[in-house]
Amino acid sequence: MIPRPHTWFPLIAAWLALATGPAIWAKIQFDVFPGYDTSARAGAWYPVAVEVFNDGASFDAVVELNSGQATVRVPLELPTNTRKRFVVPMFNASRNFLSVDGRLLDSRGKMREEQTGKRVNVQGWEIPLMGALPGSFSGAPGFPEIQQSQAGWQPRVARMQPELFPDSPMALEGLNSLYLNTTRALELKEPQVRALQAW
Repeated sequence: MIPRPHTWFPLIAAWLALATGPAIWAKIQFDVFPGYDTSARAGAWYPVAVEVFNDGASFDAVVELNSGQATVRVPLELPTNTRKRFVVPMFNASRNFLSVDGRLLDSRGKMREEQTGKRVNVQGWEIPLMGALPGSFSGAPGFPEIQQSQAGWQPRVARMQPELFPDSPMALEGLNSLYLNTTRALELKEPQVRALQAW
């Protein structure tokens, strides 16, 4: 006698959930943030911040960043349930257009995640660019608005985050100045503080 489908279907579904559950539910979060709030200088270094969260099995990875001008590879260990953040300085030789591709590869070269075509606005040195670590979203400083006919010359404030703040003075080269809220200053780690002092 063959059991009716409504009696054995829940058993098969439960078995599949147990057998493949970790593979189905495991996920990798991979984010790439190039520039100072998507801005960079022509002919200068700029930061590319990377954040990776591995909710699956442990593996050795390589983060590959490609700007079309240079490729940087960063080896990374990703244990289960681990979030890692780091910042890589890259050089912008372009005066008009900059785009960054990010790929997360495993030790066999298989691509696990990618983010491509991350556009960056290229600014000349004649336009002021201020980095800002404000205490709140509305607490960032601002520049007076200039005339519409000169909108391309508008100074810019680039909002930054303590957890993704560069830990290399080279990656801060493109900033003219920095607004640092005292509360946010306490969130910076020692390598970030040393980079800020060297800058």
